[in-house]
Amino acid sequence: MTDPLALLPFAVAAGGGILDNVASQQWVAAGHTLLTRSASLVRTLSGARSAILLPPGGPFLAALAASDGRGAVLINPLASKSEIVRQLADAKVAAVFTNATLAALIPSGFARVLMDDAPRSARVQIGDRDNTVDLGHHFGLD
Repeated sequence: MTDPLALLPFAVAAGGGILDNVASQQWVAAGHTLLTRSASLVRTLSGARSAILLPPGGPFLAALAASDGRGAVLINPLASKSEIVRQLADAKVAAVFTNATLAALIPSGFARVLMDDAPRSARVQIGDRDNTVDLGHHFGLD
């Protein structure tokens, strides 16, 4: 892998840490499960970058794992909407991992993955589609 951040989820999972009262390996497994259960997200991200617009915590780790070594663009949740729009355009981002509160900062037309209910589920919103993806039936890395 050429992107060192791609290894971060695995390094955290190997440490056996806890984030938001959930084992870190479960967060990583949720991110990977999201990719295996959402073909539309995989197609959207094919050959493109993802962005993560989330505060620190478990959903951030799941989003990083779901970025699957693509070199995710990390966006500060405190940035202005105009700065976020500029960063998304400059980095050629295809989908943004975020939550319902921060989703208002993302311009229309961008695919978004709402991580509010992770690690149980995530909402994938691409175009006029809005699908809930079950992330809860997986085994974490050990």
